[in-house]
Amino acid sequence: MAYDNYDLFAHTDEHMARPKFRAPRAKNFYPSEASVITHDEHGDKVVHGGCMRAAYFRCSDQEFERLPNTARSEYIFKQGHAVEKILIDLWKEMGIWVDNNVKFVDKEHGISGELDALLIEPDGTLYGAEVKSFYGYFAEKELFGNRSTKAFPKMPNLLQTLLYLNFFKDRLSCFRIVYFARDSVKRRTFKIELHEEGDIIYPKVEGEVIRSFTVNDIYKRYEELQSYLDNDIVPPNDYELYYSRDKIEDYFKKGKIAKTKYAKWQQGKLGPHERIGDWNCSYCAFKNICWS
Repeated sequence: MAYDNYDLFAHTDEHMARPKFRAPRAKNFYPSEASVITHDEHGDKVVHGGCMRAAYFRCSDQEFERLPNTARSEYIFKQGHAVEKILIDLWKEMGIWVDNNVKFVDKEHGISGELDALLIEPDGTLYGAEVKSFYGYFAEKELFGNRSTKAFPKMPNLLQTLLYLNFFKDRLSCFRIVYFARDSVKRRTFKIELHEEGDIIYPKVEGEVIRSFTVNDIYKRYEELQSYLDNDIVPPNDYELYYSRDKIEDYFKKGKIAKTKYAKWQQGKLGPHERIGDWNCSYCAFKNICWS
């Protein structure tokens, strides 16, 4: 038969990764591009959240070519969307659903986004829910904690949620980031609130005020991005696809690179996709522009 060697998944993958028609959109900033800078215990600068340079490429009046999405990334997106739909359907059955996929535009800061869901507590309190799916040991360790690690939401998710909460703070008491594991089906939530001291707004996670950064700092990064756009200046990259030799040596001494990976790097045995660098660049649609 003509189709004896037909590969169904190859055909499906090709369909998933096909170019899609995208209508032009207003170039507002996205909550998923939120970022802040902190410093770790070694005094090294740490960027949390989206890369300012990637956001610049997306928002610039110049047309920077994006890498097409892979079939893998499309499958992950659909899995996340499926988890969100399952939970929203359950919340409707429970009678706590108010709305979902609520779009908003923050004109003051030029940010547009969409809330996953609005829910209501038994006492009538209205709050927002942001649904995130995850998988794997390291994500589980971060979200659930262990003897050496305190449970904490993923920073990009927290920054995004803080923008939602600050915009709707007169109408919503809090947000809950809802995590659902695609592999083990483990799940948990983090209650996110705001703590105001005068004009300074701190995040509060599970009742604890976080003072390593402020909500004001998130908006300052967007203001900095707008300044780069206004002046047609490409901002510095916040992440690195490949670390320099000096940085690898420094990070290894500080315990930021695992011994096994460092040993493979020393021996020249790292594969082409195992280079030591920031994972953020690996998934960036503009990495070819930065690292060509």
